[in-house]
Amino acid sequence: ECADTLCGGELVKGLSGGEKKRTCIGLELISSPSLLFLDEPTSGLDPVNAQHVKDLVLELREQGTTIVLTTHDMMVADQLCDRVAFITAGEIREFEDPRTLKLRHGRRVVRVEYRLPFEDRSEVEHEEFELDGLGENEAFLGLIRRCVIERIHTQETTLEQVFIEVTGEQLRGHA
Repeated sequence: ECADTLCGGELVKGLSGGEKKRTCIGLELISSPSLLFLDEPTSGLDPVNAQHVKDLVLELREQGTTIVLTTHDMMVADQLCDRVAFITAGEIREFEDPRTLKLRHGRRVVRVEYRLPFEDRSEVEHEEFELDGLGENEAFLGLIRRCVIERIHTQETTLEQVFIEVTGEQLRGHA
């Protein structure tokens, strides 16, 4: 849309959606703005070009450019934003850095995936343990002593889950 408008459509009408998106971003950067507005900057891009755009945004941010980014892709918001505002029905419901939002709305739990010892083909089972006091949790300690551990990881919430909890709405395209 941006590239069509700026170039009168003639120079870009044969470009793919991703090529148009990259052209638009390039046109926005020509003047080296100190304030940059980006709307869904990775939408329609393949993973390689989406990563190039993300790297560019991070580089611009490091150089001191203020970037206002709108997106429905919470992974992009998590990767690129210092602060996130969840807006629904014209109202800001939360405004905080992604890490704080995830910690505030998440659970402090460790999930352990394991197999029973001496059983080559046993099913992978799992248990969850509270992160607080984990080092003194006898059930956890016993499990890791007696079983074959496949994976241990914290159950971190995602920004998408926080958005749904805070706003009570599903993200478009994710219903």
